[in-house]
Amino acid sequence: MTADAHSTGATERLRAVVRRLSLAGVEATAPGWRPDDLAIEFDEVYTVFVGQLVELPSEDQLRALQVIDDQLHSISAPEQKALWTA
Repeated sequence: MTADAHSTGATERLRAVVRRLSLAGVEATAPGWRPDDLAIEFDEVYTVFVGQLVELPSEDQLRALQVIDDQLHSISAPEQKALWTA
């Protein structure tokens, strides 16, 4: 992913949250965090990242980020709250 000086911070934060989302349960969350905090952080960072794009990432990279976003949205309904445990 290509980024200029302004979007480098968002790119690194996005990489970090995607890494944490790939971990299992308690490994993914910081002390005091709830599992849904990761979804909230991804949404916030993804929004900032897209808003600061100077050059588009590859099609595969954009597709992968969209898959993560879609998956998080699909399990975010109130009736899915049992999924949000460490």
